[in-house]
Amino acid sequence: MARRSSLLYAMVSLQAIFVLFDLAAPFLTGTFVYYSGTEFIMAYLMGVLDFILIIGFMRGSRWAWFFGLFFSGINIINYAISYLSDPIALYVLLLFMRLGVILCLRSNSVRDYFDVARSTR
Repeated sequence: MARRSSLLYAMVSLQAIFVLFDLAAPFLTGTFVYYSGTEFIMAYLMGVLDFILIIGFMRGSRWAWFFGLFFSGINIINYAISYLSDPIALYVLLLFMRLGVILCLRSNSVRDYFDVARSTR
């Protein structure tokens, strides 16, 4: 395993922001009175998954690299849909932050850290 790069610490910092957002999301829009129990559970489940990713990123687990790409992609779609249904600038900011995580995961130094081979074409 290669040494930790500064991009890894940037990803972990972004993931920490996502955990905080996921825990506070039901209360940010002011419509939390109308939230059902399922929406609260989903928001906190997303926070738990982001926290698990932080642990995987710091340990250099290979599954965290793959799951980070998948989970960030799903969240980008979710933020785009959320923005289209309720245009809040926060969703655009979160979308670009998730794109930043994906770009960090695709960098050579982070790939070396996670021991993920680069495909050659």
